[in-house]
Amino acid sequence: MDCKIDEDIQVLRQIEQADPKLPLGYVLESDANWWEIYLTEGNLTDPNVFEAPSEAVMPYDAEFQRLNNLAIQKAEAQIQNHQDEARAHLYEVRLLRAASPPRSPAGPRPRHSPRRQAATTSVS
Repeated sequence: MDCKIDEDIQVLRQIEQADPKLPLGYVLESDANWWEIYLTEGNLTDPNVFEAPSEAVMPYDAEFQRLNNLAIQKAEAQIQNHQDEARAHLYEVRLLRAASPPRSPAGPRPRHSPRRQAATTSVS
């Protein structure tokens, strides 16, 4: 697989820098980080199932969690300020469901999450 995730992350960081109050760049960077985890740790045992082979802490885990938390904070701030509330709610729900990672390219949901936990604490 010819992935250029690092290049994609650089573009996403430009989006974040252009408007740091918006959650979009952080949501997408979190997804890119998930794909780093998927490609580094994943064991595609069946074309329809992704399994994480271990519960060991991986190098990308902390960054994945940091990005999720940051995006949730930014979405909640938009909601509180009544700015693009519908989209902010969408981002927030998407991030809070991060324990169920995005679908693989083939479409099915993973049998279980590769240890990714969504932010469970409310950020005020």
